[in-house]
Amino acid sequence: MKKDSLRFVVLGDTHFCTREIRGKYLEKKALFELPDHVRYAEMTESVLKPLLSKIKMLKPDFVISTGDFVEGGMPDHTKTRREMKEAWALMKTMGCPLLVAKGTHEEPAAYRQTVLPEMEGFLGEKLDRGYFVFERKGCAFLILDYLDYIPGNEQDVWLEKELIRLAGTSSRIFIAAHPPLYNWGRHFFNEPAFINRMIFLCKKYSADAYFCGHTHNQTLSFHQTEKGKGFLQVMSSSVGYPDMDTRGLAEFHALAEFTSKDHFLWGLHEDSSPGFYLVEVNGDSMSLEWQSLKTDKVSLYIKKRHARPERIKKTAYRKYETKIAPLDMFQIKSAVLYVYGSYANEGSELFFNGVSLGRLPLNSAYAARRFAILGHDALKTLSRENKITIMLPGKGDFVIGSISLELLLLDDRIIHSEVSPELFVRGGFWKDFPQPRKVFDCKNKKEVSVSINIGICLHP
Repeated sequence: MKKDSLRFVVLGDTHFCTREIRGKYLEKKALFELPDHVRYAEMTESVLKPLLSKIKMLKPDFVISTGDFVEGGMPDHTKTRREMKEAWALMKTMGCPLLVAKGTHEEPAAYRQTVLPEMEGFLGEKLDRGYFVFERKGCAFLILDYLDYIPGNEQDVWLEKELIRLAGTSSRIFIAAHPPLYNWGRHFFNEPAFINRMIFLCKKYSADAYFCGHTHNQTLSFHQTEKGKGFLQVMSSSVGYPDMDTRGLAEFHALAEFTSKDHFLWGLHEDSSPGFYLVEVNGDSMSLEWQSLKTDKVSLYIKKRHARPERIKKTAYRKYETKIAPLDMFQIKSAVLYVYGSYANEGSELFFNGVSLGRLPLNSAYAARRFAILGHDALKTLSRENKITIMLPGKGDFVIGSISLELLLLDDRIIHSEVSPELFVRGGFWKDFPQPRKVFDCKNKKEVSVSINIGICLHP
């Protein structure tokens, strides 16, 4: 490593929490009905602590958290402060400074009392707000508080003023905030006013990269601005199941379609292979490496500032069979239908080849782990072409889509269909997001259908 180089880590959502603070959860509920803190407490032990140990061995100059480093959400303020203090104490075991871009789950008062004073020592200045800039070795890092960001407000004015100043220098510009600018999966799980303003600023002032989290999937994308130049979006997540197969984002989500200048490079589905990014800046070049708890790695190299990445090396995704042999139709053990979206499911109904599967699975944030189980009557109708019909929710705005079918066979193979590209929406909120997407404007109680094809493989 060169003397003037800079090495730092980007760490996504960690949602630190413990059973000692939260107490034992006694209710018996389905997976998608459980409060998130139940599984996050387990992940603190089995995922977060090993990840931090791995980062410590890399000896980075500092770590940037893109927010939601605690789970939060407790009415008891004493417990909230305790959780944040214990989270910070654990983060300090990395042996390097930590900077946090405030997310959705950091309670503001506890954040001001706990996190800001801790960061002041590294920054060498007094912090009285959740956004700031720090500069090291020709790199400027603009850390934002997106929940306090409204175009035209004090933070927005401050940010553009800093960008104008930095644009007159040779300094690299890195921006860190909680939500992504380009939601490749979990469509519309974001704030469009923030997105549109930030995309404009990144392009106008030639940002080098935008670091984010929020959606719990992990992606790398490159966004051209002019004459082949552009900036990276680096989205991280450090929660999930470390032993889960490395699942490609496109296996479960209909990837968003933006413009021909927006390039999806790589992405993982939510809960798959939690990890982090190691970024190294050497003069005019920059390299980036994603690492999981296992041996999975993805790397890319940017030879010159704002250039499109080259030498991209990707870890292999889990490859699902998408077609089924005629004989295998007799060894289907079970099947589930994945449905993603954000909606109130009252008044809705889901049908598989005319057989009712009940209401749509509960989902208010386009979250993963939402599926309907096919019962015996539905399985009997399974064929090469399958019609999925949805009676849309009876009230409220919604987005519903990324539907796919998964079959488990007696020999333990998994057949996973391609994802339906349609997104059914109601309400004007969706129109404010970057376009285009395969969006169909619908009304409450309307009936819509998609086709799921599992194909027939004649020569397995």
